Amino acid sequence: IPAQQATSIPAQQATSIPAQQATSTTFQFTQAGRQYVVRAVHRTPDGDVDAVVVVHAMCKYVRRELRNLLPEDREAYMDAMHTVYTTRNEEGRALYGPNFASHSFVTKWHLGSKSYDSPYHGSPSFFTAHAYLGSLFERSLQAVDPTVSLHYWDFTRDVQRYGNEALTRGILFQDEFFGPLQPEDDADDTKKRVLGRFSDVELLRNLTSFEARNSYGFLTLGFK
Repeated sequence: IPAQQATSIPAQQATSIPAQQATSTTFQFTQAGRQYVVRAVHRTPDGDVDAVVVVHAMCKYVRRELRNLLPEDREAYMDAMHTVYTTRNEEGRALYGPNFASHSFVTKWHLGSKSYDSPYHGSPSFFTAHAYLGSLFERSLQAVDPTVSLHYWDFTRDVQRYGNEALTRGILFQDEFFGPLQPEDDADDTKKRVLGRFSDVELLRNLTSFEARNSYGFLTLGFK
């Protein structure tokens, strides 16, 4: 039961179960980020309570490398991310609450400035700023689906295997994640760069108030 709903257990009832009578059971917590009180009751064959064990447990969010996700966890994560990438900020906050932050909102915040002089890059603030940005994005994902965490891609594993082709041949741009990339000789500024699940994502483009843009007019330094 959630800790805030737990009732006190009389001290005389909080006894240990004799080893020869001990049994095991499995319980799956349904909500992460919460503290629980687990109360196990052992009964005699006659149904009388002869031992009670009470422990406090924390069900934590865990960030895992993308390859280590179970299929259902991967799908929940990518679906939540797709929602964040395709929902406007005002609409998302109305639907999912104040912790929602859209892709465009986070992209502009990540850039941190309307010029190339970003306060979040090239200075000691890089570390704390990006830790916060990750937390901001994770809370947005959890506003959409409270079961997910901000999982990560260990690019060194793909670099070790594919070298300079790690980005195109690694796991990130495969069907089960962001989807394959357009071939280099078939991509221009009028075509979708990513195929598959995220092909309908609209990137920020030609914002006159931001100088940091690439040759196609897309806002750079953001989640692409």
